[in-house]
Order: sequence, then C-alpha cells, then structure tokens
Amino acid sequence: MCNASYDYNEKKYNGSKDREEINFAKDGTHRLTNMIFMKKTPVLFVILILCGFAASSQTHISGLIAANATWNVAGSPYIIDGNTLIQSGVKIIVEAGVTVKFSDNTTLLIDGELDAQGDASNHILFTSASTNPSPGHWNNIHFSSTSPPATFNGDGTYASGSIMQYCDLMYGGQLGLGMLEIDNTAPYIVFCSVQYSSCDGIYLKKGYSKIHHCQISNNSGSGIYSTVTGIYSGTEIYSTRIFSNGGSGIYVADMYSKFISIKSCALTGNSGNGIYINSNGGSGSGTINIISDTIADNSADKGAGIYINGGFDINIFCNTISHNTGNNGSAIYLYMGYNPYDIRISYNDIHNNTSWSGDVIYLMFYTSYTTLVELSSNSICSNTASSGNAVIYMKGGINTDIYDVKYNTIRSNTGFTTFELSTFNGHINQNNFINDTEYEIYNENPAGTVNVPAMDNYWYGITTMDARIYDFFDNGSISVVYYSPVYADSIALAGCPQNILTHLEPIRNTASGIKVYPNPSNDKITVETTMINGNKRLSILNVNGQVMTEREISEPSVQIDISTFPAGVYFIRMTGEKPVEVVKLLKE
Repeated sequence: MCNASYDYNEKKYNGSKDREEINFAKDGTHRLTNMIFMKKTPVLFVILILCGFAASSQTHISGLIAANATWNVAGSPYIIDGNTLIQSGVKIIVEAGVTVKFSDNTTLLIDGELDAQGDASNHILFTSASTNPSPGHWNNIHFSSTSPPATFNGDGTYASGSIMQYCDLMYGGQLGLGMLEIDNTAPYIVFCSVQYSSCDGIYLKKGYSKIHHCQISNNSGSGIYSTVTGIYSGTEIYSTRIFSNGGSGIYVADMYSKFISIKSCALTGNSGNGIYINSNGGSGSGTINIISDTIADNSADKGAGIYINGGFDINIFCNTISHNTGNNGSAIYLYMGYNPYDIRISYNDIHNNTSWSGDVIYLMFYTSYTTLVELSSNSICSNTASSGNAVIYMKGGINTDIYDVKYNTIRSNTGFTTFELSTFNGHINQNNFINDTEYEIYNENPAGTVNVPAMDNYWYGITTMDARIYDFFDNGSISVVYYSPVYADSIALAGCPQNILTHLEPIRNTASGIKVYPNPSNDKITVETTMINGNKRLSILNVNGQVMTEREISEPSVQIDISTFPAGVYFIRMTGEKPVEVVKLLKE
C-alpha cells in the first residue's frame, strides 16, 4: 500500500509507502481521507481521480461581505453568483493566481478595500462564468467613494489603499458604466489588462486614479471614459497601451480646473479620437500634459489624434502623431477657451495624417486674454489636407499677439496651403518649408489690421517667393506677409530636451527588470537587466520604429555606444521568451 496526502496550501503531494490520503480543507466540503488504493491500481487512473477532485474546488460568493477575508488559490475559482458588496471598512485580499468568475448581470461593489495583487507569472483573472463568454456577460467592478484611495511613498511606490495589480478583466460591461467603474476615489491600477467590455473599459466618475503599465483594448466603447466632471483631481495615465477600442482611446466628456497627465502611452487603432478632452462651455482652467506618447491610426470626425476644447494650459511634447484620419484636424484639433492659458506644442513627430475635408492641424483661439500658443521644433511631414484646406490652420484674437511658430520642419505635405491664417497675430520665424502645396502661407487677415512677420525661414527649392505666398499683393483686401530675409540653409532640429520633461514630470529611467544609465546620454549607455534567462535580444529603436542597433546578450550588463545617433527620443526593448518592458532613452 502507499500513503500520500495533498496539501492544498503548499500545492504539493507528500507521499508514504502505505496508502493515499487526500485532504481538501474547504469549509468541510470535498474532504476525503484515508482513501485506500491497491498497489496494482493503474497510476493514470489515480492521477485522473486526483485531478478530478482538484478541478471541482470552487467558492460561491454573493450578498454582503462584512468581514476581512483572503481569496486564495485553494478556493479558486470564486464564483460571483449575485450582486456582491464589500462593506466599508472591510478589506478583501485576492492572491496571485486566483480566478474570479461573474454570473450574468452581477456586480462587485467595493465600498471597502480591495487588495488584488497578482504578479508577472500569476495574474488574477476577473471574467465571465459562462462557458462561452462574450462582451457584456457580467456588469462590472465598481469602486465607490468610500473605498480608500491608494497612497504612495515619497519615491512613488505603492504604500496602501485599494490596488489592482496584474489583473485581467474580460467580458463585462453589461451596465454600460465600464467594466471597471471608479467613482470619486483612486485605486491604483497597474500592469492590468481590460478587454472585451460591451461598453467602455475604465469608467471614471470623479475618479483620479494612477493607471500605469496597463493594456486596455478591444472594448466596444472607449478605452478610458470620463463622465461630466469626471476628471476630479490629478489623473495620471502612464506607459499604457490603449488600442482597438470601438470609441476613443481616452475620452473626457468634461474637465474643469483639474490636471491630467498622459505620458509614454500608445493610443492606436481606436475607432474614435486617440485623446478627446472637452471643457463645458470652453471655460476650463486645468492643465493637460501629453508627453512622449504614440498616437496613431485613430479615426474621428475632428481631432482624430488629439481633440481638446477648452481653456487649459496644454503641453504636447515629444509625441509621435501619425496615420490618423478624419474630416478636420486629423492630427491635432485645439479649439476655443475663454481663460488665459499657455499652449505649447513642441518636439513632436507629426506625419502621414489625412484630413478628408479639412485641415491637418487646426488651432482656433479667438480670445482677448493674454495667451501663448507656441508651435516649435516639430517635424510635420507627409500629411494630407483636403482640397482647398491647409496643413496648419491658425485663428486667433486680432488684437492679441498669441502665436509663436518657430524651428519647425514642415515638408512633403500636400494640400491647398501649408499655413492658412485667419485673424492671425503672431510670428512665423526660423522654420523649414519643403512642401507640395500650392501656397506656403495663405493670409486672410483684413487689410489695415495685422501684418504677418514670416522672416528668417528656409524655403527649399522656391525661386519665386511671391508665387507661394498669398497676401496684399494678390488681394488688396488683406494684409501683408513679410518674409525677408530668407535663410540659405535649413534649420537643424534638436531632440526632446531633458529640461522640458524634467520640469513637467520626472523621467523614470528604470522599469521592471531593466535599468539604463546615464539617461539622457550623448556617448555610451549601460543597460542592466535582472531578467537574463538564456539569451535575450536587445534593440534600440527611434520614434518611427526604425531599429538603430540590435544584439543578442547573455550577460546582466552591456555597454552600448550611441554617439552616432541623432539627438532625440529612443526606446530600448528587450525580448526573449516573452516581451520585456520598453524603456525610453534620451540622446542629447
């Protein structure tokens, strides 16, 4: 005879030579002891019996949870049979590797605290209990205003409060309020995936969460949707992929006097705007930071890449905005606002966007307030404006000097004109113009108002400047464009400056398993990793996805010479059995 016991907590068998003893300690259920097997019993038959008992373990949950509890692998899967409420003051811990399944039309409402921390090898799964799931089989996970928000240590690491880490959410959204609903609180959402919701992925109602390193995709609505007054406090979306959603990547219905940061994210292939932020009546006064993002292949009527309506301080820095399509403002559409504000659009790569019946970049700020709109050091290339429209449309207060357009390279674009200026007050100086448009500047300022200074620019291949500029000398009812002197050589563009990014938000030089230093650098860098397990492939790519250098590595540290790279933003990617997180590098 042989004797073996199964320890459910240790997840291993302890064997002896006399008999098989199987213990399932689960509230008195599924408990079998002293089960005797003859020596000649086929081994496969014994294994099948053991597997059959292990597979039958599950825990049913419904109603009020009024005491602290831990949901562990031994009790998994946990079946939410009916609407379930975690009472205020109660903490539920969900261990790594646990599966939580929702029956049809059920919600997990969290008035208390949820601590669901999986790890890279053992995610926590929240999904449908159906054997054939589809979007909308269950309602959602709802963090209410009494759920304690996450708190953080001085170095930015998680300290306490509600958290979802390495959690995968699928097939919910039946209520139409997102698969993950956050109401006037801020759980920390990190390394999570939110997919196949029948509505939006994450739904913010005065929510102010940090959403870091997540994947939000294939939801019927927007990836992240915020209701009216939804951005209630500082909201931070960092290093997150938001793609292939049926609505926008990020959609903010109304933002007023708040802060949102969208940094190092990829917003791609959404059937709406990459980023949509609205202010009710254009009277917002908050701050919007859009930094080092990839915003591509989105489609919307206006502002397929970025749409912002309202009076905000806006920083759009070091992004790649490409291959977006729509009727107007396919790359960027910034509109109105009734408060004083500063808008800076700098160091972006804006290329291959297409507007079917309008302009590629649409900037309209008709205001009498003291306002700055700076368009500087961008590469604006190979975009297509529709017939009769502009690559860049600018309108402003005729009595207020607001536009500062400088150090841009604007080349290989098609359309009626590169710039169309309407009640324009500002400067267009020290830029490179190399385009396939009929005009480079089409001025519509009324005669006797403001003339347009467009001096110290480089105009490639243009022998007769007057033929490419439409102003007073073509139409006596409009003002003059002054374009002399003309640069003989093109203006070099620098990469993203470290001081701008540091001023807005500190750069994180380390990621899970990867460390890069010095960063920024202009010579050599050292890449260290704790994730070496056999050979890995290390690649450095530019913002257009071009591989600059690539090599196989088997050591925990490698030095790379980047002295020949042009200044700018690069991405270090390490791959092996599975993708490893990408780290950003700045080359000075």
